[in-house]
Amino acid sequence: MSRICIAALILAVTGMICGSGCGSSDPQAHKPTARGLEATEKLFSVTTASFQDEDIEGSRADYIRMLIRQGAAVNATDNQGKTPLMRAAHDSNRPEIVSLLIEAGADVHAKNHYGWTPLMYAALNSKTPEITRLLIEAGADVLAKNGNGETALMRCGSCSTPEIARLLIEAGADVHAKDERGWTPLMMIPLSPETAKLLIEAGADVHVTDEKGNNPLLRALRSGVMEVVSLLIEAGADVNATGNHGFSPLCYAFTPEIVTQLIEAGADVTGEIYSSGSSSDINESPLVMAVSMKTPE
Repeated sequence: MSRICIAALILAVTGMICGSGCGSSDPQAHKPTARGLEATEKLFSVTTASFQDEDIEGSRADYIRMLIRQGAAVNATDNQGKTPLMRAAHDSNRPEIVSLLIEAGADVHAKNHYGWTPLMYAALNSKTPEITRLLIEAGADVLAKNGNGETALMRCGSCSTPEIARLLIEAGADVHAKDERGWTPLMMIPLSPETAKLLIEAGADVHVTDEKGNNPLLRALRSGVMEVVSLLIEAGADVNATGNHGFSPLCYAFTPEIVTQLIEAGADVTGEIYSSGSSSDINESPLVMAVSMKTPE
């Protein structure tokens, strides 16, 4: 028996999986059938990106309906604690599958072994905003955090579909939330310009610092996404702020366009910077560093 089937069996025995017998006083009602276990294993397979539609007759949605009728446990977990809904939200890009699972009783609040929820998986990888919308409408918690303290809004920073970030913000996602490193959604790398704009418009703090003293501007400069750098400067980010290592934004800005933009915003090119946090101490100005092309570590 596969690890998926074993996990499904354990959950069923402890009453965490309910089929047609939920609420019944008959102990036999909660025991999984061999058919149900097989259907559960197939449900895990059909909700992954690697599944090929030509492997089944009819549509994938109809196939899932059949598996649910056969007793597939929609809240079973695999060896990582992922449910079929998490897999579908992460891999399928098929809203109809997510909708089917939710209607069948899939838990939108479930967390895997790392604290990830279906909404976090949708935010991370989905190219379909409809999946995020379905989960939110089903009551998914937009403020939930995983084991690293990250929210769904943090995970969608690099998403190619900024509409997902907009949906999360409109649903009450916290643009000021911090993970265990002190990073906010605006500090995630990589961060798309469209998402950065949405966060700034929603009131995200451009001056906040993480546990290393870095603000969103310093983080964005390290990522190399120049459009985000420009947005932060325009939003009033401190162009002379230094992290715990003592480096200012100019120390990371070795493209003429960004150097010019920082200087025009008031960056100090002559102020001495001292850092002993790298492999070799640096005690010179950004101008000298730029001339000598010393990139801070």
